[in-house]
Amino acid sequence: MIKLISMFYANFIVGFEKLVGKIFKEKYPETKILQTFNGAILYETPNKKEVSAPFLNNQFIVFDQSKETDIGTFINGLDCSGLEKPKDKKGFRVIVSDKSELVSISESILGGLENKIKSKTGNYINRRKPDIEYWVLRRSEGTILFMERIGKHKSFDKVLEKGELREDLCYFLNYLSKPHENDVYLDCFCGSGAIIKSRIKSKFNMIFGIDTNKEHISKLKKVFKKQNNVIFKNIDFFKNNFNNDFVDKVVTDPPWGFYEEIDNIGVFYQKIFDEVTRLLKPDGLFILLSARKDEVKNTNTPLKLLEQYDILVSGKKVGAYVFQKRPSNF
Repeated sequence: MIKLISMFYANFIVGFEKLVGKIFKEKYPETKILQTFNGAILYETPNKKEVSAPFLNNQFIVFDQSKETDIGTFINGLDCSGLEKPKDKKGFRVIVSDKSELVSISESILGGLENKIKSKTGNYINRRKPDIEYWVLRRSEGTILFMERIGKHKSFDKVLEKGELREDLCYFLNYLSKPHENDVYLDCFCGSGAIIKSRIKSKFNMIFGIDTNKEHISKLKKVFKKQNNVIFKNIDFFKNNFNNDFVDKVVTDPPWGFYEEIDNIGVFYQKIFDEVTRLLKPDGLFILLSARKDEVKNTNTPLKLLEQYDILVSGKKVGAYVFQKRPSNF
């Protein structure tokens, strides 16, 4: 086994592997992605610090990795040489995950690893309420990792409203829109405003949020009452009074028709594309999140599909699309 220095492992939304690679190359050029998995990366940094990014979840510092096929053999071979003694003793536990499932291992193998950790760190075992979690994780691709958890994502179910998008997903959607300080930006089904709350972290010209839910719009107006260039309207998107070619970017998550009453979902999506096409400036971008892949595919639109990412959202297969309005003389 090889001792690894400044190596980290992190999860992200499955399906965004290529996009994460692109973001790392652009925003974190000092890092090096060593391996990309399905919904995770193994990367290295020169400053021994993990990348702090809103789209990375459950980060770990990696001490050892191997292509061993047997978890027990891997654990028995660990020397824990990368572990350090903290100033104050802390409680720890060992968690073993095999292909995304938490598993039990024999007490003799587990105890052997725990004793090695105790010897190297001076810490004590606390399997119920530990300060530190050490993980042995085997991926379906065959890689086994020995790691310490250093970051854990929020419990989204506890902090999000019903139907509200996660912060990491909103980040990806807005990144795909290529944010610019001159953007006139629209979320035409803004709901509780998660996409817009993510977008305002970058410079913009104007932001508009539209939704038929009066309560959502009322709350958002209060939250953004001091920002004159962030405007919310409690109107039907299909009855808006915006001028043609007014908007640079449309980023939205419209109703999918699974939880709402929509008479004809195909017609509904066609109307969305027609109105977005009217509003977008030439070369403007339309970023769409939807589980209605067939309806999106069958829509008759002059917009050009540039990118598509097939991801999972709340257990559903969803598409994240990037469309562009081509100039009239194209």
